[in-house]
Amino acid sequence: MKKILLLFIIAPLLSFNTIDLEENIIGKWKGEDEKNQIGLINFDKKAMLLLK
Repeated sequence: MKKILLLFIIAPLLSFNTIDLEENIIGKWKGEDEKNQIGLINFDKKAMLLLK
Protein backbone atom coordinates (compact mmCIF):
# COMPACT_ATOMS: atom_id res chain seq x y z
CA MET A 1 0.00 0.00 0.00
CA LYS A 2 2.84 2.40 0.83
CA LYS A 3 4.46 1.74 -2.57
CA ILE A 4 1.26 2.60 -4.44
CA LEU A 5 0.80 5.77 -2.41
CA LEU A 6 4.41 6.73 -3.07
CA LEU A 7 3.88 6.09 -6.79
CA PHE A 8 0.86 8.42 -6.86
CA ILE A 9 2.90 11.13 -5.14
CA ILE A 10 6.08 10.85 -7.24
CA ALA A 11 4.56 10.21 -10.70
CA PRO A 12 3.02 13.71 -11.10
CA LEU A 13 6.27 15.32 -10.00
CA LEU A 14 8.20 13.50 -12.72
CA SER A 15 5.69 14.26 -15.46
CA PHE A 16 6.52 17.97 -15.76
CA ASN A 17 8.61 19.01 -18.73
CA THR A 18 10.83 21.93 -17.73
CA ILE A 19 13.07 22.03 -20.79
CA ASP A 20 12.49 25.18 -22.85
CA LEU A 21 13.20 24.61 -26.50
CA GLU A 22 14.00 27.75 -28.44
CA GLU A 23 12.38 27.80 -31.86
CA ASN A 24 14.23 29.26 -34.79
CA ILE A 25 11.84 31.41 -36.84
CA ILE A 26 14.47 33.53 -38.61
CA GLY A 27 13.87 33.70 -42.35
CA LYS A 28 11.16 34.36 -44.91
CA TRP A 29 7.63 33.08 -44.44
CA LYS A 30 5.06 33.11 -47.22
CA GLY A 31 1.29 32.75 -46.84
CA GLU A 32 -1.93 33.07 -48.77
CA ASP A 33 -5.29 34.24 -47.44
CA GLU A 34 -8.88 33.46 -48.45
CA LYS A 35 -8.82 36.07 -51.25
CA ASN A 36 -5.70 34.43 -52.77
CA GLN A 37 -3.54 37.40 -51.80
CA ILE A 38 0.04 36.45 -51.01
CA GLY A 39 1.81 37.94 -48.00
CA LEU A 40 5.46 37.75 -46.99
CA ILE A 41 6.89 38.02 -43.48
CA ASN A 42 10.63 38.36 -42.91
CA PHE A 43 12.20 37.75 -39.49
CA ASP A 44 15.85 38.74 -39.07
CA LYS A 45 18.45 38.08 -36.35
CA LYS A 46 18.00 41.57 -34.82
CA ALA A 47 14.34 40.77 -33.95
CA MET A 48 13.08 42.98 -36.77
CA LEU A 49 9.91 42.09 -38.66
CA LEU A 50 9.13 43.11 -42.25
CA LEU A 51 5.63 42.60 -43.67
CA LYS A 52 4.97 42.76 -47.42
